[in-house]
Amino acid sequence: MKELIFTVHGVKTAKPVKIPESKLREIVTTRLESNPYWRFSKALTREEVEAYLKGTRYPELLKKVAQYILFYAENIVFSSYLIIKAFEGDERAEEYLESMKPLLDDLREHCRNLPEEPEILRKAVEHMVFECVDCGIDPF
Repeated sequence: MKELIFTVHGVKTAKPVKIPESKLREIVTTRLESNPYWRFSKALTREEVEAYLKGTRYPELLKKVAQYILFYAENIVFSSYLIIKAFEGDERAEEYLESMKPLLDDLREHCRNLPEEPEILRKAVEHMVFECVDCGIDPF
């Protein structure tokens, strides 16, 4: 089993965190990004975000936004997992991950089964955003 090492920086210290590659793959099924925010990662353009926030019903853009939400949430959960593991320990990190698994499972399920009808698709993407926000993750 391949082990990965990440360096987690605190205010006055940096700690190496070792995790099996399988743990990374369990959490991040999209792509790993140091800063998944749409503008930094270029996952979405400003115009796309504005169109989404103004209520677009364009299916291709809504599907892209849904994929971004999953990508963003996975990366935030992974980063948080590493920080907790570094500064609070393995047990607390696993508790956090367990608490976030329902969110990630729900987002993945939505992305696998996105409806084609624009109005229903829009509601599905909004549901994804609200689920994230309920867990303290705001993709926008």
